Amino acid sequence: MTKEELIIENTKLEDRIKKLVCINEERRKEFAKAFDWNGNGYIDHKEPLTPSWEEIFVEVGKLLAFKSFKNNKDDISELQRVVENLNNEVFNERDEH
Repeated sequence: MTKEELIIENTKLEDRIKKLVCINEERRKEFAKAFDWNGNGYIDHKEPLTPSWEEIFVEVGKLLAFKSFKNNKDDISELQRVVENLNNEVFNERDEH
């Protein structure tokens, strides 16, 4: 490759990097909008913050953990209802005999 060809290729690559950086930032801003993140909760920003991917993954992880906890809590509540119903049935049968 000639020096001119390298310069042209370098310019193309720099443009591509700039576009990718913009796309990355826009995606992170979209996550911030989706989660309604606007600072630390005390200050409202007109523009959503641009969280890092690490912050996004932590928050998504928290949501998944909460969902799992909620599902487990619902499962336990359902099991408690079943046990109560069984106890009621057993005690009712005992009282009838």
